[in-house]
Amino acid sequence: MSAILDNTLNLKAKITTKRDISAYKKLEKIISDETYPEKYFQECQLEINHNLKKQ
Repeated sequence: MSAILDNTLNLKAKITTKRDISAYKKLEKIISDETYPEKYFQECQLEINHNLKKQ
């Protein structure tokens, strides 16, 4: 699920395919967390910020 979100920029990129959307919807039923995308991108941003502070 994370890979689909990441590679398709939250399903908003021009490269997003019907297959991406279909796979995401199937995984969404398994995960059952509507806030997953928000949580995922927040964690990504926290990791980026953490890595920037190390430099």
